[in-house]
Amino acid sequence: MTQSASASSRVRYGLRWMAISWVVWTSVLLLDLASVLYGRVTSPGWFGPISVASAILIRVAGWYTWWLWTPAIFAIARRFRFESGKRLQSFVVHSIAALVILRISALVAFAIRSSLWLSATMPFLSISGLVQYAAVAGAAVIFDLRRRERDHLLGTARLQAQLAQSRLDALSAQLRPHFLFNALNSVAMLIRSGAHRDALESVLGYSELLRQTLDAKRTEVPLREELAFLDRYLAIERMRFSETLSATISSEPGVADALVPNLMLQPLVENALRHGLSNSETNAHLDVIASRRADTLRLEVRDNGSGLPSGWQMETAAGVGLRTTRSRLREHYGDAGHRFELRTRAEGGTSVVIEIPYRAPSARGVA
Repeated sequence: MTQSASASSRVRYGLRWMAISWVVWTSVLLLDLASVLYGRVTSPGWFGPISVASAILIRVAGWYTWWLWTPAIFAIARRFRFESGKRLQSFVVHSIAALVILRISALVAFAIRSSLWLSATMPFLSISGLVQYAAVAGAAVIFDLRRRERDHLLGTARLQAQLAQSRLDALSAQLRPHFLFNALNSVAMLIRSGAHRDALESVLGYSELLRQTLDAKRTEVPLREELAFLDRYLAIERMRFSETLSATISSEPGVADALVPNLMLQPLVENALRHGLSNSETNAHLDVIASRRADTLRLEVRDNGSGLPSGWQMETAAGVGLRTTRSRLREHYGDAGHRFELRTRAEGGTSVVIEIPYRAPSARGVA
């Protein structure tokens, strides 16, 4: 059903552009015919022995031949763009395509003139034909740039929607009744034990965590901000499980400025705490590690819990946090521009690895 709908959509798209190009070439033809008729009236001897009907037929055939070539030229222009590293290849392909098209068009014109018993020659190269090919290819490039810009804007809109959903998911995770109850109960226990300073710091940390989540309006943030958010989040979890949970956040020097999708790591950490370490009664440990390999930023969240269940698959068993993270990575970097892997560690526990292009704020402003 989906493939059939997609094929039908492509057919409608192609027919629409054929209709648009027909209108354009018909307009050009009408202008040319207007000049022919005007020349016939003002300079009767300009045409020589050729009749008006023959002149019109030749021009109709010539311009509509270009209309038939338009889809092929558009396809070539979209496939072979003059991008960095591919300019020579694109120039060669376009040159060959132009020569083939002009030669076939010349054969058509020669056949038409011969059928009208008119003298005809086939020039090897037509400068006006090259200009016409360049004009059509240029129009294709312009339309393709507009299409890519529209797709970029739509992708940005989808990212904004997913970011809003991520904020809601994060708030939902932190404001679930049992989470809030346990956090406040831990604060109450600290107060009863006389650890008033710790209790105050816990309340302030929780308040800052909620404020930062509510204010998360950027699609990308420096890694240092993402890790600072995680540190506040884990501070609350350590307060709840001070005797069983330990967690570390480490990063290599020089990676703190790297841009990452906002609120990307928190769902992964929460997933590790809820599923990977939920049954650990002692010595539950979680690590968040950030490192750089050449132009790649590597982020890993790993725990020493029970690992993935037997037969677990991302497509069928992943929760909202994992699915949202994977979708956001695809929107940001494309399928080939990132790596997202979830696996059971040989020494026990689960590891989530994300590899994305290393990009500093100077390369692209934070949105």
